Amino acid sequence: MSNHLCLCICVGRLPCSFLALALLGSYAIQSDLGDYNASEHGSGCEYIKDFKFAPRQGDELLEKIAELHKTHRCVYLYWYTPHRCVYLY
Repeated sequence: MSNHLCLCICVGRLPCSFLALALLGSYAIQSDLGDYNASEHGSGCEYIKDFKFAPRQGDELLEKIAELHKTHRCVYLYWYTPHRCVYLY
């Protein structure tokens, strides 16, 4: 189900607000990459440039996703396990 929702959002069939896209994107990144690590991911949003979140995503959206991703801690705790991130998406 979440893969279908992700596809619908990415191609523009399911419109989302900027903040909803940023939050959903941060959950997707948390699920795929785990906790943010400055030495691994850097200080900007370069580490997520290859991910597709929206039909016309810009640097502003990527920066917000990276900012929110930094707040998701402890991937192995209940709230932010990869499964939980997919569920929240």
